[in-house]
Amino acid sequence: MIPQNLETERAILGLLMTGHDPYEVIEKLTVMDFYPTSHQIIYNSMRDLFRKGVNIDIITLTDNLKTQNKLEAVGISYLTLLTSSVPVSYNMPDYINILKQTSYKRQVYLLTL
Repeated sequence: MIPQNLETERAILGLLMTGHDPYEVIEKLTVMDFYPTSHQIIYNSMRDLFRKGVNIDIITLTDNLKTQNKLEAVGISYLTLLTSSVPVSYNMPDYINILKQTSYKRQVYLLTL
């Protein structure tokens, strides 16, 4: 089974949409650290907003995804779901580490195929 941790990915994306400072996340995670394409699209759009100096929330993210013609690939209901069960933000460094480890394991796994 391909290593993945969707719960951690959802936690990170949800926290970013609910006001967590994106700097520490965007500095450490790449788009490829996320497994499903939908999470990669969401995270890439968040990075785009961050680079433009726009605060990340469900409204700005939805608008940015719409502009990129990628909202349908993700779904507004899924974005809403991400914001509805957000864990505690002080655990973000742990979530980042978990996701980096999982991403590394996935890369190694894919190289052995």
